Amino acid sequence: MRVIDTLIAREPDIAWQLLCNLLPEISGAISHPIYKPRWRDWNADSTPKVTTSEYWKNVDAVMERVLSNMGTDSKKICAVIQKIESLPPQLQDKSINHLLAVDTASINQKDLAIICDRSEK
Repeated sequence: MRVIDTLIAREPDIAWQLLCNLLPEISGAISHPIYKPRWRDWNADSTPKVTTSEYWKNVDAVMERVLSNMGTDSKKICAVIQKIESLPPQLQDKSINHLLAVDTASINQKDLAIICDRSEK
């Protein structure tokens, strides 16, 4: 997470894209392990050892950064709204509460309309 925090400080737009891409998807995307060589043993002990608990802990840490860097940018707010459904219930609640606390007075009417439209879908 320190690398991501450094990226947020130095390249916030790129960091935002990375953070959004690190969040889970509902699309049914799958992952396959790397191809294991048949004639060499350099990859013998490379089975992934990430537990489900560790995975969700990292999703939580990524979502913390998403919410803290969202601000009142309508595109970022819409991105968060789009990701909520793919999150576990406790992160959904946290995200919704964060969205409800956004100061809408600082968002122009056109952007508010975009956000409202996105939240209805």
